[in-house]
Amino acid sequence: FFRRAYAMPRPTLIFGNAGIGGAVARLLRAKGLPVHVVGRNQAALQELSAQTGCTHAVCDVMQEKAVEGAVKGALEQFDGNLAGLVYAVGSIPIKSAKAATSAEMLDSFRLNTLGAFEAAKYSQPALAKSKGSVVFYSTVAARSGFANHSLISAAKGGVEGLTLALAAEWSPNVRVNCIAPSLMHTPLAGKMVSNEKMAAAMAAAHPLGRLGQPEDAAELTAFLLGEGATWMTGQIIGLDGGRSTVKK
Repeated sequence: FFRRAYAMPRPTLIFGNAGIGGAVARLLRAKGLPVHVVGRNQAALQELSAQTGCTHAVCDVMQEKAVEGAVKGALEQFDGNLAGLVYAVGSIPIKSAKAATSAEMLDSFRLNTLGAFEAAKYSQPALAKSKGSVVFYSTVAARSGFANHSLISAAKGGVEGLTLALAAEWSPNVRVNCIAPSLMHTPLAGKMVSNEKMAAAMAAAHPLGRLGQPEDAAELTAFLLGEGATWMTGQIIGLDGGRSTVKK
């Protein structure tokens, strides 16, 4: 993992403390790596810190200059060093295009796309010094047409475009990759997976016969941050139980 290629542990900043973000924090901390997590829920952040020993700060990415401030705070924690950025903030707004409002579309872009852009932009100087890595998250719905997904498909499609643009602009000093998961058992998807029959039906739509777990994403994220992926950038990687490519 990280320690074989680098003399010092490489600190990572994670946006989002629930679901995938929390799973990534737990995995990296279990490997002894420095982690700073930012999120909206102070109590949840404190619990994660107590469990893992990570540092944390409250940040609402929907607020003006909040992301910039969060990055500055992380750099203070790490004495100006940063090797990994994980933007695991997201939403799952399910609504027809007819019912969706322009304000909701802008909010989806603000949370998912602009937040990712700002986090990467303000982290880039420190990441470049360390030959660091950025990991974003899209969705299977960005490249597969699902009804009632216009709000999230458009925003996450923007994240995929951002991944490619930044990978081109920041190479060879910073690698930028994106994971495109299908539905997972996360707090964000709680309403969708809490009903057992509904969850079973959605799991059956995946060739591997189950929904994802946050730990699935955490393992792939850790790989993308680490030495095994040092020749990977500008990639959109499906993590979807085969849903986007395999038909049965």
